[in-house]
Amino acid sequence: LGGPEPSAGSLLVASRDLDDPNFSRTVILLTSYGPDGAMGLVINRPAAILPEQVLPEIAGLSGYDGPLFFGGPVQVQSILFLVRASDPPEPSRHMVGDIYLSGSRTLLDSLTQGSAHAGHLRIFAGYAGWAPGQLDHEIRRGGWHVTEATEDIVFCDDPETVWKQVLPLPKPVIAGLGAP
Repeated sequence: LGGPEPSAGSLLVASRDLDDPNFSRTVILLTSYGPDGAMGLVINRPAAILPEQVLPEIAGLSGYDGPLFFGGPVQVQSILFLVRASDPPEPSRHMVGDIYLSGSRTLLDSLTQGSAHAGHLRIFAGYAGWAPGQLDHEIRRGGWHVTEATEDIVFCDDPETVWKQVLPLPKPVIAGLGAP
């Protein structure tokens, strides 16, 4: 099919035809991909709830200026977050550029002690997951486009516009190419 292969740190962009309500018009940062399956976070679905409402025990979130994101339909009670940092925070896993993934409440608490804001921290409830081979099948069927992730896309100031920004243009249908 051409294009990049899926890998941790790449983006899945829902095709125009993907009509699953969980994934229609979504952009997912793949956080893991391999023979055991795949996992990712929907980066363009801010929820109408603040992280401090879900995590009241993390005092620093009261000063956080970003929404909670709907990371996907799996384990919506679990919290993961992406942090943009020049030095890898511990514990975390590198995703792309200066972006790291973690689920550590201790790290989240320490990150929000200062002035944490949505330009450096994104908090997600739940994630998207695929069984072994399932995502590859969905990509072959045309449900997803795979593209390169960048810090500016993942931490876009207007996340609801990301899908339109990264969606590949449709291939033009050229009619009448025969000889006159």
